[in-house]
Amino acid sequence: MSGSLAIGLAAFAFLLYRQVQRRPIGGRGRGTVRRGEIALVLLAVGAIELASFAQHRHFGAASVAILCASFAVGGALGVARGFAVRLWSENGRLYRQGTAITVVLWLVGVGLPLAGERLIERAGGPAGAGQATLLLYLALAVTVQTLVLRRRVRALLSPVLRDLSLAD
Repeated sequence: MSGSLAIGLAAFAFLLYRQVQRRPIGGRGRGTVRRGEIALVLLAVGAIELASFAQHRHFGAASVAILCASFAVGGALGVARGFAVRLWSENGRLYRQGTAITVVLWLVGVGLPLAGERLIERAGGPAGAGQATLLLYLALAVTVQTLVLRRRVRALLSPVLRDLSLAD
């Protein structure tokens, strides 16, 4: 197993673990990660890995098209996961937790860059491209899911906030 794949799978395991945890939305508890930190770390490390990988390899048009298609489907799966996460209110706080559907969508999604790697190789592209882009894929996937969740939370809270402003 290459270092890129090992790092990508470790990041994936961490993301999957966080998905199924019951977590409050908003506020800053002990040991919490700020919004966007995970995606930024994945993006930075993923960009470095891809730059290092691409330095000695050529990505043809077919390879780039396959990677773009993989990322586009990954973004769509991020939207689906954003709607699959359970949101609820308890004791005046909003909570979130991934469901079995969220987990299945993550499992399918992480297979995309790795399956795309096989297609890239068949198209004459560099071996290992899927592994080299895995962290970038995860950064995109978690960012899209987070944006959908934020929109859902705002939609849940907007009637409450509107009622509060009318009470003033």
